[in-house]
Amino acid sequence: MALFSRTQLLDPMLCLGSRRTIRVRLKTQQATGRVRTGIARALAGQMRRITRREIHRNPGVNAAIDAFDQVQTPGLGRSHQQDMDSHNRANMLRSTAFFAEKIRMPPMLTSRSETLDLNGVRLHIRRWGNPNAPTLFLLHGWMDISAAFQFVVDELKQEWNIIAPDWRGFGPSQWLHRPYYFVEHIGDLDAILDHYAPTGKVRLAGHSMGGIIACLYAGIRPERVDSVLTLEGFGIAPTTPDMAPARYQQWLDVLKTPPRMHVYGDRAAFSSRLQRDNRFLTPQRAEFLAQHLACKGEGYDRHGVKKHGIVWNGDPWHKAQAAYLFRLEESMAVWKKVTCPVRWVAGRQSWVVKEYATRPGDWEARQQCFAKVDELWIDEADHMLHYDQPEEVARLIEEFFLRI
Repeated sequence: MALFSRTQLLDPMLCLGSRRTIRVRLKTQQATGRVRTGIARALAGQMRRITRREIHRNPGVNAAIDAFDQVQTPGLGRSHQQDMDSHNRANMLRSTAFFAEKIRMPPMLTSRSETLDLNGVRLHIRRWGNPNAPTLFLLHGWMDISAAFQFVVDELKQEWNIIAPDWRGFGPSQWLHRPYYFVEHIGDLDAILDHYAPTGKVRLAGHSMGGIIACLYAGIRPERVDSVLTLEGFGIAPTTPDMAPARYQQWLDVLKTPPRMHVYGDRAAFSSRLQRDNRFLTPQRAEFLAQHLACKGEGYDRHGVKKHGIVWNGDPWHKAQAAYLFRLEESMAVWKKVTCPVRWVAGRQSWVVKEYATRPGDWEARQQCFAKVDELWIDEADHMLHYDQPEEVARLIEEFFLRI
């Protein structure tokens, strides 16, 4: 596919050599320095936000570097040629990286939707793969959605029966328009497992809140869980009793003034917000997420004006603080009842990990509650590991669950 068909000029061709290899073919005929500069700038306009990490990790871009270096422009002196190359080189690479990333992403495995009425709530269940293959439950985190596991699912090498619920109040699941309680999610998981796997033990993998739920469930019903992998779901910050008065005050205040969502002008603006908040998120993945994490609705702009536009695809009541405090001691007591293997996976650049660093010994104390636990780290990943490094997350998932 020629990106520019203009004759006698630089004509980049991106060809898919394999799933992860891109060949870049550049042909040149007579061209002026001005034309060559214009082409490079036009290419650069295709992708401005590509990161340095993406450029250097992509084999297609490295091929483009070599090819671009070999292109010569007739009629220019050597020093002029070098100056122009150094000026346009980065722009050329940014644009090439955009198309390389487009081709590098594996084809998306189609998901299918189911709806269950459990515990008096309508829950949406997303499923991928072969129903007769080994079953794996994927549990999303707070203010996330089941579709966000798409990138991980696409990178799995083995055949799986993937079942991923949307928690109550998130995405297509029923919104209750009232406060939510953490234990309700544990009850919903219990009902979901009874529906899809009424006998035997299950494999659970969860991110953040989903990982916390999985670890707690494994201690509450140890006879039902075969193994747990938690992505940055290690429990929230500890609290002390003296925090209770302020927490109850916040609770009363939120009942009078319910939480609300920020409104965006369009999905492109929402996608840009995702990239600002997730430094390792590629533009293509952000674009996909914006189709699922956002929906049409009413929200408020930064001036407090109510508008119709694009809002986060979750019940605003999920933003309300719970009336009760999180008690770390209770969670630790539950974790000590876990009998199955547990894998902790964390991002090297995660803000969650940085918070633990401010509480010496907290990380180790929590981990020691589990009888069988290992710990692995993913480089160039923040809290949203499944957004940032889905290929590595998929590898660690299969390495863990297939060895059990």
